[in-house]
Amino acid sequence: MKKDFDEYFDEVIGTLQLTKNERIKYKKSLMNTLKRWEIKGLIEEGELPERASKRIQEWMMDMDKSMVVQMVERFLVWLVHPHKNNT
Repeated sequence: MKKDFDEYFDEVIGTLQLTKNERIKYKKSLMNTLKRWEIKGLIEEGELPERASKRIQEWMMDMDKSMVVQMVERFLVWLVHPHKNNT
């Protein structure tokens, strides 16, 4: 039985606190990643890997890393130009 992607996404994200925009970015990223894995033959078409699988855990770590990098970049811009609203 295949799960609905939205339900699957909610299970993968769990209790992670994300803004609306972050949630959209994470969802698009997961959809694109799953498609890329299908194309590479790493998963079957329409397959939703287990939440605890190594691939999903690595995807989560990559997303966390990219969000931290984004926050640091925004902070550095704010330090250089504190008068600008960089949201």
